[in-house]
Amino acid sequence: PSGPAPTPSTLPNVDSQPQAPAGACWRYAGGEWRRMPGDLTLNACVQSLFAGRCEPAGSATYGRWMQQTLRLVPGRVEVSADNRRFRTLAEQGPGCAIPAIG
Repeated sequence: PSGPAPTPSTLPNVDSQPQAPAGACWRYAGGEWRRMPGDLTLNACVQSLFAGRCEPAGSATYGRWMQQTLRLVPGRVEVSADNRRFRTLAEQGPGCAIPAIG
């Protein structure tokens, strides 16, 4: 080995952007929960579960990201930490598109 090992101050800064947390993403369909492959960010989970999907009036589609319940209702995606109180996470745009979250 030639020379000392690099210290944190001499290592190159490869990524100056903070990394969004990633975790388990689950889809509820057919009466059961199914885990999506790999760990996903909240945005990737919401997009995987709901992008391009419109809910008809009076219905909802559910998913989970880490410890939060996600719910697609007509016109928006909602999130809840306790399965009782939901708040709007994102409004749906034209063509049932969901803007990037985060």
